Amino acid sequence: MALHEHEANGTRPRGRTVLVTGDGSLQLTMQEIGSMVHHKMKPIIILINNAGYTIERVIHGARQSYNDIFQCDYSHMLKLFGMSEKEADESYHKATTKDEVREILSKPELQNPARVQVVEIVMDTFDSPWRLVGQLAMRGESSIKKMKEGGFDVPDSFLKK
Repeated sequence: MALHEHEANGTRPRGRTVLVTGDGSLQLTMQEIGSMVHHKMKPIIILINNAGYTIERVIHGARQSYNDIFQCDYSHMLKLFGMSEKEADESYHKATTKDEVREILSKPELQNPARVQVVEIVMDTFDSPWRLVGQLAMRGESSIKKMKEGGFDVPDSFLKK
């Protein structure tokens, strides 16, 4: 909002706002996208869709049902918050491969957005950042065993020798 106000007042260049969020977190705070649309803000929202709460899966149990979330069709989200159908369709992008992510991120509308842009990146439920896995692996063999049994990829470099 501050960048938006600076731009409106002409006090400094707008800059770029990028939000990277998971689908679980987004579902808890989705109403704020309505504020972004209403105030004509121009953030780029990178939505990591991996069907739930990854951090909780890695720490507290990969297959606990409370870490699963309802799967939304995010292509309707911008229209839900009042963006015209045409603009919403132009502002929503979905990728399921690295090549699709690269292609989407190179689009002019993401280089200089005129309105909210949503980039949904669909990932495997058990895809997890290697640094997170590494941190938890430092807790010991039982943590490594728990992650492997849960379906997470634990690189050999994290295994104690």
